[in-house]
Amino acid sequence: MTDVQFRELMAALRQHQSLLSDIQTELAYLNKNVDEAKISKSLKEINENLEIIGDKISE
Repeated sequence: MTDVQFRELMAALRQHQSLLSDIQTELAYLNKNVDEAKISKSLKEINENLEIIGDKISE
């Protein structure tokens, strides 16, 4: 491998590393949103169940 080929390879590797870092950041953001959506759905379900329990206690 020539010096020029080595430098080109290293430049390509740095570019791929940067792209992978961007993808990792985006996946973390998406995962956070999914977790927040799951938590919100769970809280909504808990609230609905508490309302049902409250209605049954009132009867």
